[in-house]
Amino acid sequence: MTNVLAVDVGGTTIKAEIAGPAGAVLAAGSVPTPKGAAALDAVAELGARLIASTGPISAAGVILPGIVDRDRRIAVFSANVGWSDLPAGELLDQAWGVPVAIDHDV
Repeated sequence: MTNVLAVDVGGTTIKAEIAGPAGAVLAAGSVPTPKGAAALDAVAELGARLIASTGPISAAGVILPGIVDRDRRIAVFSANVGWSDLPAGELLDQAWGVPVAIDHDV
């Protein structure tokens, strides 16, 4: 197993870390959560910054607030972040070049 990226998108802060094969945290970071679709851009940028510091990852998981369609990998609705119907999984796949699983934070 190679490095994996985990991201938690909160109403005020986006937190992310990359863990190595043994589970050790290799890199971590956080940024304020912007409102609307810009939040997904901030997720992509934070992940890319961490990947640049550690090297390639094999997969990523992103936890999103609100209603999430995990099968279609869509951020359906979040009142506190202010987005609706964002194809989060697809956009992050493209940003990081690996499969990205998404789910909700409840």
